[in-house]
Amino acid sequence: MNVLSIVGACGGTGSTTLAAHVAAGIARQGVAVVAFDFSPANALRLHFGMPWEDRSGLASSWLAGEAWNDAAWHSALGIDFLPYGDPGDDGINTFETSFARPEHADWFDASIDALDMQEHGWIVSDVPWPFTPLRRQVLARSTAVLIVLAPDAASCARATSLPARLPSSSSAKVHFVINGYDARRTLDHDMLHWMRTRLQDRLLPQQIHRDEAVREALAARQTVYDYASSSQAAADLLHLSAWLHNHCQSAPAAR
Repeated sequence: MNVLSIVGACGGTGSTTLAAHVAAGIARQGVAVVAFDFSPANALRLHFGMPWEDRSGLASSWLAGEAWNDAAWHSALGIDFLPYGDPGDDGINTFETSFARPEHADWFDASIDALDMQEHGWIVSDVPWPFTPLRRQVLARSTAVLIVLAPDAASCARATSLPARLPSSSSAKVHFVINGYDARRTLDHDMLHWMRTRLQDRLLPQQIHRDEAVREALAARQTVYDYASSSQAAADLLHLSAWLHNHCQSAPAAR
């Protein structure tokens, strides 16, 4: 099983959008995928058609003492996903801190192992900073981590330091991608050059170009593949998904 965590270098990089589209892009290749949302913003679900007003999800079910997989959805687009849910601010704090307890220290491992997915299947997770105990569980199990950068100074400041903040037990391959790139902007061009110089081959050669179709697709509660299949963003995101699927496979299990 392949476990990919997608992490934004800082707020506003579009990591949730990339997580949704990488999951959907890999699924379009005929591969089993389950998407997990570990962000309290609870926005991953919107790319998959879940109603705006629905508050259900992992955190809500956990606090109600219900099985986590009862909160999972199968979208009309064919994606299995687990929304974070909306338990309120107090509920979020209670939920997140509960994973610091020893009895819940291996929750993520046990949960994805119980899925009994095929060997080449994928778990794709939106894992925002800061790294809470639950998010550290996810990162520790990940076979690959994709850090999403915006072409700006804030991302540059975090780009080289963020990998050192991953759990020490993690052996994940770490890659970076620039999202929202606009070649017409001088600053974007300069930031791309800076990141290439410092990150070298860890920075993927494929940038995700700035495209209004992405925002419009989210407003329609769709992926950009379904909303604007001929858009630049759709082509970029499909290319990214294919690259990750081909280059970040976990080693086959010993038999």
